[in-house]
Amino acid sequence: MKLHYVTTYEPSHETLGGASWVDRHIISTFASQFDVAISSVSNKDGSDGHVKLEVRGDKSAAARTILRMIRHSEPYFSAKLRSDRNWNGRGRDISSRIVGEPSIVVTSQLPALLLLLDHGIKVDLHIAHNVDAVLAREYDPLPFRILRNSLRTEAMEKNVLRLPTSVAALSIRDVERLRSWGIESSHWKLAGGSTTSTRRTGRIGFLGKGTWPPNIAAIDYLTERVMPLVKNAMGEAAPTVVVGGRGTSRWDSYPGVEVVGEVESAADFYGSVDVVVVPRMGSATGISVKMLEAISSGVPVIVPEQLAADAGLENGYYAAGSAEETADRIVRYYTADPGVTVRDYVEERGVETGLPECVAQLLLDRDRGPLTGDER
Repeated sequence: MKLHYVTTYEPSHETLGGASWVDRHIISTFASQFDVAISSVSNKDGSDGHVKLEVRGDKSAAARTILRMIRHSEPYFSAKLRSDRNWNGRGRDISSRIVGEPSIVVTSQLPALLLLLDHGIKVDLHIAHNVDAVLAREYDPLPFRILRNSLRTEAMEKNVLRLPTSVAALSIRDVERLRSWGIESSHWKLAGGSTTSTRRTGRIGFLGKGTWPPNIAAIDYLTERVMPLVKNAMGEAAPTVVVGGRGTSRWDSYPGVEVVGEVESAADFYGSVDVVVVPRMGSATGISVKMLEAISSGVPVIVPEQLAADAGLENGYYAAGSAEETADRIVRYYTADPGVTVRDYVEERGVETGLPECVAQLLLDRDRGPLTGDER
């Protein structure tokens, strides 16, 4: 049976962020059971009829977005999508591939779900990478706070996430959030794992898009709060922080920081660092894909305990819940036995053990009859 996998970014482009890594893993799971057809809302630059998701630096797009927020009392998230000139065209294009044939429809990330719902397509399974209302509450600038954007975002998410037949979230904490809204959801635990690296070359890694607010906060926390403590303890022997990803040039002038910019191959990046540090403190939504990506590349990670727990990770990391603990873990990594072995945490894949219950149900129902255009 055909499975239409509609995602936000093209899975083949590693430079577009951790979502592509997630999509590649999930698609590979579905590919063993279905004939998977992949469509994306956006591409690298919003060309060829795709939707442009990044409006920073585009005054015209920003103006259209703000105007829609004011006119329709809409949250920033959906206003920026629906005000894009390619939104309706992209929706019609993808919808035309789905209607009239027996298929299962899966969406990955909220833009993909919103696009299909706007164009009357029934979604069988939605995969929630994060809860955007949490991001809005945490990172909205003052003008958006005045417009009560976080409340608008929460109302929008509650409405649209009730519409798919099933919802799976990558984060255990997000599963709990959605259930508190009355939206039944399952946890999709991503597989990964490898043996640990023992490199000690003096290079700490952080890979992520430098325009995403949680990444900005984490890099600032690492460079401004953690590394001064490390340098006080290690002096000239303190490791360099290697920052990779689009939009990371703002940290280029920081002492002890090496910015490598856009990274075409995550594997090459992880092969050049000793340990990855992801100090995402405080409230969080979603998972740290880079944490899982690093471990699957054999590189140990230093993360808050909650961040590991959100992903269902039981081993393969050093827990650190403050700047002092993070600095201590880094110092111990370079000066003593780290005291932990990164073990495989790969789950067996299958209907019974490796997939959320809602996905297992899709597999059981894959031989159902064709859906008509009206049903879609």
